[in-house]
Amino acid sequence: MDVQRRPAWPVAGSGNGSNGAVAADISNAVVRLVREHFGRGPTQAKTLVHDDVVVTVMRGGYTHAEKTLYQAGKGEIVEEGRRAMQDVFQREMTAAIEQLMGREVEAFLSANHYDPDVTVEMFLLKPSADGQPAVDDVHVDGAPDRAA
Repeated sequence: MDVQRRPAWPVAGSGNGSNGAVAADISNAVVRLVREHFGRGPTQAKTLVHDDVVVTVMRGGYTHAEKTLYQAGKGEIVEEGRRAMQDVFQREMTAAIEQLMGREVEAFLSANHYDPDVTVEMFLLKPSADGQPAVDDVHVDGAPDRAA
């Protein structure tokens, strides 16, 4: 029996559809909000969309002060501060995702990791009225996942 496996997350390829534009717009909106609230934004960002899940992965966003605290063994202060800041701008991030996706956000989850310097923002969308995903699976470069 020949079984084709579908990747767990969309695979990048060539092409540039409107779904990729949505993923890119989400990356830009999340980076803008992080930059506005932290005074510095990540150096890289990528958004993945799959059914009712939107995930933005950002790299290179820790400030010089946060790095200094980590190196001095005070990482828990940085983590507590980041959690507090994410609580503050959760409403703005959620509103941006809802506007761009045309769906309500059911839950917002956020995680930070120091080494490597990675932050993940995840949004779980409420099911649509027709039960269909808002967009095809996409990678930030806009390539729809056509694997079956």
